[in-house]
Amino acid sequence: MATELAEDLAAFAFEVTAVAARAGYLGGKPLPSPAEHRGITVRRVAATSFVQRTLLHRAVDYGSFYALAALEIARLPRQDTIIALTTPQSSYDADGSSLQTFGALRATLTSSSVCPCVGQQPIGSKEGEATAFRELVPRVCDELGGQFRIVTGDAGLCARENATLVTKLGLWYLFGLKGNQPHLHGLARECQHYSIGKPLARTAEKYRGNTIVRELFSRTVAGDPEADIEDAQQLWYVCQATYSPKGECTAVEQRYFLTSIPAGA
Repeated sequence: MATELAEDLAAFAFEVTAVAARAGYLGGKPLPSPAEHRGITVRRVAATSFVQRTLLHRAVDYGSFYALAALEIARLPRQDTIIALTTPQSSYDADGSSLQTFGALRATLTSSSVCPCVGQQPIGSKEGEATAFRELVPRVCDELGGQFRIVTGDAGLCARENATLVTKLGLWYLFGLKGNQPHLHGLARECQHYSIGKPLARTAEKYRGNTIVRELFSRTVAGDPEADIEDAQQLWYVCQATYSPKGECTAVEQRYFLTSIPAGA
């Protein structure tokens, strides 16, 4: 979840710095520091890594990381927002099977500049985000009433059951599309069906001396039997290009989305 949040913020031209440990949770070769991952500056501290030998070793690992991470953060320029996330511990039975894990699907109000969390649904060890989505969204709708019109979700939440739920609630959905929905993802990648010459929207932002240009193209699929998901109206294609100060294109990313928002709405 932390990685996806950081990547999305970096994609929208926010300056993002992640502070982590050089060693992995299960040990292994130390990772380099500083490093960069998809526009995110990664600073890793040399905390201890006893690989969960005993509770005492685990406490030393946590203590050394928190102390060194605090020092690293103090050296950084003043940050607008600091988010702290960790991977909680699991409990295991005698056979090594997980007894419990801790996770949650969170709903945020993205129409607000501060994106407040307005609800969350715990996710058990044998559950997934798609199931939690179907419990969380109706509850948020009951509590917030008509405060929002569109429900967005990443590709992991793109499922027929979720599209049907959102539609029955009288809302529009906007889901990312990736390989977990191979038919719809393949349909969205058929770029010859988009009006490439005229983007629906275009933005340009400066990021670390580069210019990031995003263009949105749409394709209507209302009534198309190939788009076999509840109330599908459009496929969206977003092309993100990064240009150097010299005007050279240095990177191109392509993303695809499925939405029930009617064309022209």
